[in-house]
Amino acid sequence: MRPKIQYPQFREQVDPNLLTSHSEQFTYNIDLEMPHPKFKQNLIDALAEDDLRYDELHYLLLEYIDSHFGIISRLIEDPNFPNHFIYCRNTQNVLMHQVPPDKLITIHIANMLLRTLSTLRAINHVTQDKFAIFLKQKYIGLLTAVYALQDVYSKENLAKIRKHNGNFNYFLIHVLQESLVCAQNEKMPYYTKLLDYCRFLGGTLDPAYPILTLMAYANNEIVQIAYPITHKLESQKSALRVIVEPSLSKNFFNKQDPAFQRITAAFYFQLIDDNRLLSAQLRNKIAPLVKNGFFVKVEIYDENANLNHEFSLLRSATIVYMGKGEKKEKIKIYAEQNVQQLQAAALHYGGQSNPLLAYILVTDTIIRNQRKMVAGVRRAMTHTKNLAVYMPLNDEGCWHVPTIPKEMNAPWWTHLPTPLCKEFRCEQTATLAINNIFLGLIFISCASGQDRTGVIFALIMIYFLMKKLHLTFEHAATVYVLSMLEPVMSSYACAGSLGLKKASRPGKLFPEALDEKLFTDIAKTNKKSPIKKTELMLDNENYGKSIRDRLEGYLNSSAGILGGLSLFQNYWLRVKKRELVFAFLEQFNQGDYEHSYSDFIKNLEESSDKLINSTWFFYPGRGRLGHIIDNIKAELRIR
Repeated sequence: MRPKIQYPQFREQVDPNLLTSHSEQFTYNIDLEMPHPKFKQNLIDALAEDDLRYDELHYLLLEYIDSHFGIISRLIEDPNFPNHFIYCRNTQNVLMHQVPPDKLITIHIANMLLRTLSTLRAINHVTQDKFAIFLKQKYIGLLTAVYALQDVYSKENLAKIRKHNGNFNYFLIHVLQESLVCAQNEKMPYYTKLLDYCRFLGGTLDPAYPILTLMAYANNEIVQIAYPITHKLESQKSALRVIVEPSLSKNFFNKQDPAFQRITAAFYFQLIDDNRLLSAQLRNKIAPLVKNGFFVKVEIYDENANLNHEFSLLRSATIVYMGKGEKKEKIKIYAEQNVQQLQAAALHYGGQSNPLLAYILVTDTIIRNQRKMVAGVRRAMTHTKNLAVYMPLNDEGCWHVPTIPKEMNAPWWTHLPTPLCKEFRCEQTATLAINNIFLGLIFISCASGQDRTGVIFALIMIYFLMKKLHLTFEHAATVYVLSMLEPVMSSYACAGSLGLKKASRPGKLFPEALDEKLFTDIAKTNKKSPIKKTELMLDNENYGKSIRDRLEGYLNSSAGILGGLSLFQNYWLRVKKRELVFAFLEQFNQGDYEHSYSDFIKNLEESSDKLINSTWFFYPGRGRLGHIIDNIKAELRIR
């Protein structure tokens, strides 16, 4: 019989209506393919609260996304689980004819709101709530703007969503600049990486709760619980102390740019917390700790709640640190500690002390340092007395010969390359894992633990259902894929990028109707935070102060060794330029340009250029004033 302590009893702990229909708050009108009108107001009401909890807003958006597919999800309190909460997803009444996520404008909106929320929360944390009210107001403005686009799916509306996203991110950059977290003269790619880093760390602000997904086929109930791997070893916590204790030796922290160091230091206590999950994208910045790791238990119960079948496995991003600043020996130690962290999770959540059977899905190539990953995982598994299987899945990797331990039960053709046939390689890998469960605990790993890992994990789940419930591939795939569990797990640690990237698609292995739900364009949004180069936040008093300070500094500072009487200036021009700046500053202080700083800068630049052109003296440059104007234009993105 199912042990009650293991899982929350849906019919006892949740409103019974949730099992058959959505509550009014989350109703989704299938005919109109648009969210309930109350959705926007619910978010705004939550944002308007003085004691706003962003984590509630986060799960509200996740629940809203699930509701598109007939899935009822809630964060439920239960003392039997870590942190006393579990994220439950009931997919028993899932919609059989779902619209693909890429074709739902509201899915794009909700995912964008999740991404910006994570970035906003991280920046709010780094700046110690100095801009909390302002950030909340801007987020409400973003929500209102994109909600107006939710009626019609079109390329034009998708472009508008990206524009709103870019504008909001541009505003966030200015918040970081005003907080002195980063400099004001960096190039846009730098700021993009900075916002990405904030978003990746934003997921550590909340405890990571287990994900319970309830599926059904005929009279069988399928329960899957994914436990985030959050408990850290003491040795890993000690390694993280370099963040708060200066070290003369080179390491992953002091190799970071100063702005990245400030952000990392602000998250030190979250990184060492035993309840926080690190996203896969941090593998290039934080050397210790498992990223995007889960211990997954799958159990099948019959109509009498008897447990008939079960199995467990591990999945994560690469256990090898891929960033800079650490010596090879230290990287080896970190990888072995990560293996120990995985084994500790398996023992804690599943009572399993079996050796690990690691499936390496990246390709042994110099591209993106994948060779470093392959060698590092192999070495760590050997040193910790575990096994490693090399089964690369991308197009190049299919040309490679797999490396399979002799202890495994593997047909001879499994040892051959599968050029131009990713579908066959994926089938081989999942079949190999299912047939060799007796050798050890399955551990699937690629670079991020999302796309290639997600494909193999989905296939293992499907083959398990086929074998135990005697289903066809299509039936088993329908049960699992329509639960939308894989897209949710892949983006759980860094929400807002629902799905697996289309580049990881294994040929035509999945039926088209399922394929388009598993592989999405939205998944690519975890790569970069778009920044729109538009005039934004020009009504912000902080930027008025910045302009004023720079121009007053021009008036108060020396003009050079000869006071402007150099080969490149004459005295008359110097006096006239200073008179010009003084006159413009008077207008500025009187509020003549309160609503358009760009007009102010453009008019000042035009007047300065006229002065330079009016002098008889040859003047090859624009002087200090021209340099100041250029810097202000670059900061405000004025063309």
